[in-house]
Amino acid sequence: MTLEPLLSSEQIELAIYRSVAYFGQEWTANLSALAKSIRHFGVEANNHSIVGRLEGLYLDKYIDLAKWSSGVMSARTEWRDGEQFFYAGDFKMQITPQGQKYFETLELREKAPGLDEIAATPRKERPLVFISCGQAVPAERALGRAMAQAVEDLSECEGYFAQNQTSLQGLSQHVLGALNRCAAFVAVLHHRGSVKTRHGEHIRASVWVEQEIAIAASRVHVTGQEIPVLIYIQNGIQREGLRDLLILNAIPFEAEDDVIHHFKEALSTGHFQPTASSISEEKDDPYERATRKQFEASVSSLDETAQKVLRRIVEHDSINEFKLIQEFGENVRDHLYKIENLGIIEHFVKEGEPRLHWRIKEHMRRAARLYFSAAVP
Repeated sequence: MTLEPLLSSEQIELAIYRSVAYFGQEWTANLSALAKSIRHFGVEANNHSIVGRLEGLYLDKYIDLAKWSSGVMSARTEWRDGEQFFYAGDFKMQITPQGQKYFETLELREKAPGLDEIAATPRKERPLVFISCGQAVPAERALGRAMAQAVEDLSECEGYFAQNQTSLQGLSQHVLGALNRCAAFVAVLHHRGSVKTRHGEHIRASVWVEQEIAIAASRVHVTGQEIPVLIYIQNGIQREGLRDLLILNAIPFEAEDDVIHHFKEALSTGHFQPTASSISEEKDDPYERATRKQFEASVSSLDETAQKVLRRIVEHDSINEFKLIQEFGENVRDHLYKIENLGIIEHFVKEGEPRLHWRIKEHMRRAARLYFSAAVP
């Protein structure tokens, strides 16, 4: 049997399904949030097309549609005004049993051999080697570029040096994203002047590079996934605190030439060996990447305090409401309500213990933990 490629309307339907399935089997959201989610799954569609596919899926009984009205959840058929239902506020989408079978068929057709795989499947990314290096002077920037080029020349990976990033999106977003998905990590700590304390005077390193080391270490702790690490530290820099624990095996150097010579030799001999096996298959999964993007989009709609409340819940899976009130004040329930509306948590007031929603799948939990582990405290 030959499977036909997906029509554009079916691509929209599959993106709707994936948007809902991200939260389990149902999702309450507005049309704008749904459209944004559909784009995250690689499908471009205007609101009119999305509403048309929602109506079609509902008539075919592949999804259920409902909306709150006067304190009652009313089915789509009870709303004569379609624009009022879809364009004014949130509505609930739920996958039906027959719909589950239909969407699984669409996924089978999407992945079927013989189809246009370039259009159907996002390009698999090469494993990334993150180069954390100072940029205070031209010699430091040149070293970072040379190390990234060495990765390209001597391994199957892509070298990432932050200066190479020219996207109009925020630089910090790209740096944190690269730290989250890198298959190996390299840091170069240069002198950054003297610091006087009550214990005397010592030479410190780049605070920015130290922060990137700490974020990479946090990611390893959260995911439990070890990655190859190589750290160079300029002679004279004092090791202290967490930095001392993180760079026990750091390689001392005097000048930039020492670093690039050692780094190329380590790549050539295999002493430092970042490969595709350094990163789990799920990191190359386009669905997993889209999941992380959708979570980021959902969280970005929350104000700063609500994000901090969600972070506490993610850190503990569940937390006593009294503790949240102590930290964030009596109006914490307003923030919990906003988060609950996104379908990320469930909160029973009588129990007083908000928790991650039971329908949320493990890939979403990973997305949440990675998001907050990369966020600047």
